[in-house]
This record gives sequence, C-alpha cells and structure tokens, in this order.
Amino acid sequence: MRIARVLFIIFLFITSFPLSAIGKDVSEEMLLFFEEKELIIETPARHKQKAKESPSSISVITEDNIKKLPARNLAEILETVVGYDVTYNGNVRRSNIAARGLLDTSLTKRVLFLVDGRPANRVGDGIFDIGFETPVNNIERIEIIRGPGSALYGANAFSGVVNIITKPPKEKGSGDIAATYGTGEAKGYDINFNRPIGNIGLYLTASGLHFDNEGIWNENEQVNRESIGLKAVYKDLTLSFGYNDNDKGLPQKGRYAYKDFVSENLAWFLYGDYKFEPAKNLNLDFNLYLNTSDNKLLYSDKVQSAVNQDQLRDERRIGGEVLANYEISDKFTILSGIAARHERFEYNLDLGADERHSTSKAIFLQIEGKIEKGIVTIGTRYDVHSIYGGHTSPRLSFLYNPMDDARLRFAYGNAYRPPEFLEMYGYRGSTRIGNEDLTPEKVNSYEAGIGYTFSKYMDADITMFYNDIEDIIVFNSGTSKYQNSSGTGSTRGIEVELKSRPVKSIHLFANYTFQETHNDYTEDRFAYAPKHKFNLGLTGEYGSSVLTLTAGYKGSRKDTFGNDLEDYMVINGKYIYSIKKNIDLSIIARNIFDKRYVVEGHDPQYTTGINARAYIYEGVSVWLGLRYQF
Repeated sequence: MRIARVLFIIFLFITSFPLSAIGKDVSEEMLLFFEEKELIIETPARHKQKAKESPSSISVITEDNIKKLPARNLAEILETVVGYDVTYNGNVRRSNIAARGLLDTSLTKRVLFLVDGRPANRVGDGIFDIGFETPVNNIERIEIIRGPGSALYGANAFSGVVNIITKPPKEKGSGDIAATYGTGEAKGYDINFNRPIGNIGLYLTASGLHFDNEGIWNENEQVNRESIGLKAVYKDLTLSFGYNDNDKGLPQKGRYAYKDFVSENLAWFLYGDYKFEPAKNLNLDFNLYLNTSDNKLLYSDKVQSAVNQDQLRDERRIGGEVLANYEISDKFTILSGIAARHERFEYNLDLGADERHSTSKAIFLQIEGKIEKGIVTIGTRYDVHSIYGGHTSPRLSFLYNPMDDARLRFAYGNAYRPPEFLEMYGYRGSTRIGNEDLTPEKVNSYEAGIGYTFSKYMDADITMFYNDIEDIIVFNSGTSKYQNSSGTGSTRGIEVELKSRPVKSIHLFANYTFQETHNDYTEDRFAYAPKHKFNLGLTGEYGSSVLTLTAGYKGSRKDTFGNDLEDYMVINGKYIYSIKKNIDLSIIARNIFDKRYVVEGHDPQYTTGINARAYIYEGVSVWLGLRYQF
C-alpha cells in the first residue's frame, strides 16, 4: 500500500493544473460551494427561505460538494461539518455522530435524521446508519441544523437535525451509471435514471456495495448492501419508495468478538407528500410515511447463552403531518402543524412481552416577524406520548443585520431525546434490564453568532454555544443492572467557519470547533468529545481536472472505558478527470499518509485476548470510480 500511496501523490502532481494558469474554464456549479447563504432551504423554518435568513446555525452541502469531496459515504461527508464529529465504534462499518459534543454512548440518537423530511431514525434504538449502509448516489443536498430542533421536529432533534434531500425527477430524460473498485475488496455500482412519462416525472436509483476489509480484531468486517429507490412526481404530489438490504459483520468486543457474528437488516419505506395553495398566501402540506425494518443479530451456536442470544427485531413506524404556512403580510408568517405516529417494536429479548406499541401526537406553532434589519422567530411544540407523557419544546431566535454584509444571531431552544424501546424493555440476562420508568433527556441550548461577508470571495462565521443537559440516561454496570435518568452535564464551545475563493477556480474552506464538555455523572468529559477539531479543504479546477485535498484534525478525547485517546490528523484527496464531456474518472485516497490512530481503547476488565486490544482505524485506502452520464 505504500507504493500505491506514493504513486497516487505523484499522479496528482503530474496531472494537476498549473497554478499560474488558474482562472480558466470554471464550472458555475463550483460557485455554489461559496454562495451557500443564497441557497433556498426549508429545514430550519419548515418553509422556503434563503440560508442567510435561517433562525438556526446551519450548514448546507450541495450535490457539487458531495461530488468533489474525498468521501465514500455519509459519515465521511458529515465529518467535514463544523460542530459535528464522527467517531467509529468498533469498526469502519459502525459510524456514530455527535453535534456539539453530545455523543457519549448515544450513538446517533441525539441527532434527528430526515430523508426528504421523513423521520428516518430507527424505532428500536433511535439509530440512523451513516456509514456504508446508506447510499449517497442520489443526494441533491444535505441541510444541517447545528443545535436543537424539537420545536419543529419533536423527538431526537436534541443537538442537531440532518435532512438528506434526494434528487427530484427532471423534465428531460437523463441518467448515469457508475462503478467503484478499491481497497478492502470494495466493489460497487450506482445507477440513476430519470424519465418523464406524460405529466409524471420518474426518478429511479439503484446501488450496491461489497466491502471486505482484512480486519483489526478479526476477519469479520464485510459489508454487502443492495438498495433501490423510486420517486414519482405529479404536479404537487410526490410519492417515494425505498428498499435497502444490508448485511455486515460486527467485529467488536465483549459478546461481539466472534468471527461469525453478523447483522442482517432489511428495510423499506413508503412516503407521500402533497402540497397545494387553497387561498392566496396560504400553503398546505400533507405527508404520510411508513418505515419498516427487520433486523437480525446472529451469533454462532457455540457461544449462545443468556447474554449471547440471537437478537431478532421487527419494527414499524407509520405517521404523518399537516402543515399550514400563512403569510399574513410581507413581514409576518405563521406556520402551524399537527403530527401523529404509531410505532411497533417486536424483540425476542424483550422484558416480558412479544411486542410493544406506542403512539404520539403533537401540535406546533411558529411566528416569524421581519423588523427593520432583522427577523424574530418564536415557536413551540407540544408532544404527548403514550408511554413517557408530554414535553414542550420552545425556541426563540433573533437575526439582525446591522449592515448589508454583517449578521448577528441569538437563539434559545429546548429539545428532548426520548428513551428508546431497547432502553425501556431490553433484556440482557443478568447484566442489563430495561427500565420502564425512564424519562426523556432534555437540553436547554443557547447560542450567539456573528458573520461577515468580506466580499464575494470571502465569508466568515463565529458561533458560541452552551448546552445544559438534564435526565441523561445512564448505566453503571458496577452498581446496577438498570438504566436510569439521573445524569446531568453541559457543553460549551465556539465554532468558526471561513470560506474563500481567492481566484475563480480555487475554493478554500476551513472550520474549527472548540468545545468543553462535562458529564456530572462520571465527573469527567463526555466520551468521544474532542476539545479541538478542525478541517481544512482546497478545491481547484482547471480544464478537465478537479482536485480536492482535505485535512482533518481531532484532538485528544475519552472513550467509553475512560481511556485517553491521542490526537491525530488525516489527509484525504480526490481527483476527477473528465475523459469526455459525459465520462468521468475519479480517485479517492483516504488517509494518504497512512496515519494509524486509536478510535476505541482497550476494555480495562481484560488484560489479555481480543478485548484487551485497542481498535486502530484502517490505514490508507484508495478507491477508483468511473461514471458515465447519458
């Protein structure tokens, strides 16, 4: 692999553009990377607005960004976002995400993931897979809220919201086919096909991936995924269907440390959305969705026990919303809505029942007023749940523009993360028993930010935040086998973003996150919360070539065992060469300089064997891609 790395770097220098000639043949798409604030978005306020008018701290990743970033999956895209941090629990196939230091042991539960506005976190454990399990070939853009979002979205919008917006059908037929081959026996394909039939627009997508790394702890690191999706649009009606068949190995510690321990997951969804305008300045939006997931965690027969049993999960969620957006005048807008959903979770290791059900209902209201040089947003949402009762989530924000190029933002929000079915009813023999009396985690969040656009070539933002967390769901294996809602803690920090276009064909970005966290329960930092994190990126285009280089630094942090993990920096790159107007060759190199770093320390209960080893993340990885557009 050292030879491959050297050849890749030489290849970049030989074929990349001459800096003295920069400024020619610039694609207009690249400008989107640095005109983010002019983009029209919907996630922060649930109606269309310019990104610069958002009541929340946001980041937007466009289709063009995704194409040029040296990222193979959603996790590697999101780790470049300021305030967000991705960690790998056990292996590259299990990626977890935190917003503003709030990961600890919650995996992805404290960030709400939406796909075209549809809630996508799983029913049983609240997780959304951001690794190779989720295809990224049909993403149009990703709208990301940094901070609480429960005032509009309810459960799980605790520290952030990520809305993945997929590509819509186009008026003219088109499509593309792509193939991938790389390190870890990676073989993949992507197919996107757009075809209008009469007044109906159709967009079909299919993708597959086989991945089988050598493994750090054992050889059980394979991924096999097949996905298909269909989106149909007729006037104001959109219907979507998705299917994902994902099998993967789980080479982790403790009960997972077996070569033949695998996860098999089959999931599909249906989604419908209808928008119309019954009266002037009044827009209504109706949506319905059905999410299903059948998940199996399978052990070898020789290790079956009360603790190590096959886990069979069958989960369903059906829900819907009605939203009304009324523009009273050019200065005042009222958004109101109702939501309801029913969830069913069947688990063979449930504590005393074959299946569990829950229902929830919600009502929300938001008032947005434009004053001279500013926008005030006030909103609240009330959710009532059949198991853990009601919760009110208010928010208030003030955006002020003292000058055309300057902006100030102040915001407060309250959000919650509910206990999941596994936390309330899961059973692990004599080691862990669910607690039906758990209550939702709660956070009061405060932030203040300032931004300035120096020119059309440079933009900067600085945001300060503070989060006060209550009723954290904790588990102490040394004193109790029950989880309880007794934890408290706080996080505070500063986020800095800078984007620059010194000349038309070179784009630079840099972001830095400083955060201090404190878990009152452990009297230490929250796990996996580095004090310092920064990203640097450069994208340049000349003629038929595009080159992107990124550097990511992560400071020292604790893992869940209390180990101190050292800081590290990783350099990544992507090169795209247009062989013809409709044929692109790409090379992605992750961890170019083969930096080895620990993502999870050893379990202190063990002094020998697999559980006494730290998990060291994979070294250099090179993936080749070929895409044909028609």
